[in-house]
Amino acid sequence: MYYDPSGHAPEWLIDVLDIGLYIVSAAIAVRVGIVVSGVVGPTLGIAAGVVTFGALNNLANGIYYNYISDGKSELTSSSYRDGYVNRWDRLDYVKQQTEQSKFNTTAWMYFSEYNLHMYGWYLTGWALGKNIPLISDFAKSTSDADITVGKWDSRWYVNVGIAILGLLGL
Repeated sequence: MYYDPSGHAPEWLIDVLDIGLYIVSAAIAVRVGIVVSGVVGPTLGIAAGVVTFGALNNLANGIYYNYISDGKSELTSSSYRDGYVNRWDRLDYVKQQTEQSKFNTTAWMYFSEYNLHMYGWYLTGWALGKNIPLISDFAKSTSDADITVGKWDSRWYVNVGIAILGLLGL
């Protein structure tokens, strides 16, 4: 009957779609990697799988950002501390913060940096306030994330992480 009094799909459906898209991208990437491995070898097969995964996810991100996102979001730079933030909400947040109408380099980098802080928090948040070398420092930097548009992190290894997440569309 298409009854939707709030005008929004249920959050669990949005999360299922998000995670499902990652799974489908991974399945296609594995298949491409196997085919390429059989033709030219395992190294190029792995590379082809990784490139395929990243291309599919960045394509989905670009389509959503350019054609579906309304650029309205209730997220903050540290919303990830409360749990998983799906790709669609993250992209809405990026569009709102960057005020970029197209998924250009600025939006792509900002999205990737936000993701680095989110995933970094998942891995190290438990160490915040403890005295564990490197891990506690990283937890603090993810907790106090300054992801101001155009102000990128000065640490080279953080920028490498941002680039990797960006290339993978994560």
